Amino acid sequence: MFPQLPIEVIVNGCNLGQHRSIDRAYALVQTKYILHLEDDWRFCTPGVVKRALELLERDASVYLVQLRTDADMPRPLRRLPVVPGPIRYKRIPPSVHRVWHSFTFNPTVKRLSDYRQLDGGYAAFPTEAEISLHYKRRGAVMAWLLETGVTHIGDGRSNFGHAAPACLGDLVGMLRRFFSARTVLKWKRSAIRRLEHLNRLWRQGSGIRTVVENNSSRACPSQNNAHQEERAG
Repeated sequence: MFPQLPIEVIVNGCNLGQHRSIDRAYALVQTKYILHLEDDWRFCTPGVVKRALELLERDASVYLVQLRTDADMPRPLRRLPVVPGPIRYKRIPPSVHRVWHSFTFNPTVKRLSDYRQLDGGYAAFPTEAEISLHYKRRGAVMAWLLETGVTHIGDGRSNFGHAAPACLGDLVGMLRRFFSARTVLKWKRSAIRRLEHLNRLWRQGSGIRTVVENNSSRACPSQNNAHQEERAG
């Protein structure tokens, strides 16, 4: 399709699954950065990838740059401030959501060195959510690059989903799956994620209160001295 470009098509030969397939592709990467995307995304704005690369060069604390359009930005992220500077973006702390927004397989730019720090690659994690949780536990920061115009054109075209039950037997099967050991395990994991998220929020709030209290005590030494003189008097 693009004979002038050095594109290599990798055919697994058997179904390896998404994570193992990505690991196999990343094993061939020799550049410093990786642009990750799938075939149902449209790029209409020039210079998006270049800005993402510049962001990673400028901000070493950001390990992943999300390229998705601002229109798809979830509500918790809309409240985050824009980082001042020549590149408009938002830093996404781990505490912004109990599961998501610390990792994504949406179009992103990342450092190869950061990916290689994963022991076992993405195949070591059962789901995309578990990868996001891994980075939250590490305190990793993802960035959302603004004004990219990168849109998803695959909505409504997925072959993944659940059909409505056609008969009583299908309904009984759905109920059995709903109350199965696997579902109970998912509920347990969800509860653990919520507790971890509350813990992150508590630690973040504790840190903010400590900084505010320390700053206030340092900012007004004259007032503190005045109170001491009043008590001495």
